Amino acid sequence: MSEPKKCAATTEPHEHSSLVLKNLQVALLTKHYKAGLIAPALQSIGFDLISTDAFDTDTLGTFAGEVTRQLSPLDCARAKAKLAVSLTGLSIGLGSEGSFGGGPMPGLVNWDEELLLYLDGHSGQEIVAFAAGPVPLAVVASDDLGILQAHMTEQDLQQGWIFTPR
Repeated sequence: MSEPKKCAATTEPHEHSSLVLKNLQVALLTKHYKAGLIAPALQSIGFDLISTDAFDTDTLGTFAGEVTRQLSPLDCARAKAKLAVSLTGLSIGLGSEGSFGGGPMPGLVNWDEELLLYLDGHSGQEIVAFAAGPVPLAVVASDDLGILQAHMTEQDLQQGWIFTPR
C-alpha cells in the first residue's frame, strides 16, 4: 500500500449544512470491505476515505463467534479507529463494529446494531454514530445442496453467508 498523502482541511458553505470539510483524509481499518459502504456518505461532506487492511480485525472478535470479542462493541470500534490512525499515519480514524442479537424482542426479532466511531487522533475527541434495527436472517439446516441453492437464489445477491457443519 502506498503512503497516504496528508491534506489540510478547508471549509466552505454546503447546500445541506453551513459548513463542510474538504480534502480531509480519514482512515478506516477494515477486513470486510466496509469502505465501499461508508465512503459515499463521507464524500458527500468532503471526507476522503483511506482504507487499510494492514491488521486482521477478526482477531478482535467475529460476529459469527469463531473468535470471541473481548471488548465491548464501543471499545472495539475505538480500538479499530486508533489502529487506523497508527497504521496510516493520518490524524483521523474511523472504527466500525456490528453486533447481532438482543434488541427489543430477543428471540423473536433478529436485531442488528452498528457503531461507527470517528476519532481525532490529535485531540482524542470522538464522535459515535449508532444505528439499530431488525435484520432479515434465516437459518437453513440441510444436507441437500439443492435446498441450500434454492434458498440462496431467493436472497439478495450481495448477502453474506455463514456455513457451519452439523
